[in-house]
Amino acid sequence: MKKLLIGMEIEKYIGTVVEGFNCDFDYIDRELTRYRLIFRDSSLLVYESFGECYSGYTTASWGVWEWDTKRHPFSYRPKQGPVEVVIDESQDYDGNVLVVKTIDGKVLAEVSDNGGDMYYPSGYAKVNEDFFVSTARTMTLRPVWIFLGASCLGKSTLAAATGKSVFETDSVDELPQVIYADIIVVGNKRRFKANTVKRHLPDGVKPILVNFST
Repeated sequence: MKKLLIGMEIEKYIGTVVEGFNCDFDYIDRELTRYRLIFRDSSLLVYESFGECYSGYTTASWGVWEWDTKRHPFSYRPKQGPVEVVIDESQDYDGNVLVVKTIDGKVLAEVSDNGGDMYYPSGYAKVNEDFFVSTARTMTLRPVWIFLGASCLGKSTLAAATGKSVFETDSVDELPQVIYADIIVVGNKRRFKANTVKRHLPDGVKPILVNFST
């Protein structure tokens, strides 16, 4: 399958990784990265997910890819401009693999759902960032949206609909030392201020205030 590659988006987000061994595992929130390759007629999201192997003996990872035909913005473009690429999706006993490469054979992205081992998966998703150049839209830090405003304006509803990790300040009496969520909904029960919430964010993020009003 051939497609015209016009851009890429890199998204920093909070996901879950697993640490441990032999049925004794911890699930930990951590900043992760996923990539969206933008083609003229579609886009391809690639990322890694984490969990336990099927026997519960050790940790596991899976490479994931998802196609869709929605329009998506992008903040990286191929250095040489739009480029035709070849996309191969293959399946065998050892799992599923997707490879995106240029006509002359340079690999731009490679995803394996289980790394070739269905019992102890070690899947991966790799993208060659060096093939791209950033645009003025690029965010180098992970954005954290802070939803503010009166009650009953849909802050929680909108946050939940994004599919991103959400922290509700009304769920606690005191803020945790560090809030890792992608979206923080500031309720009016405890009356935490935006500046207070900012002081509980981890280093290396970009807080964005979103004010709801009527």
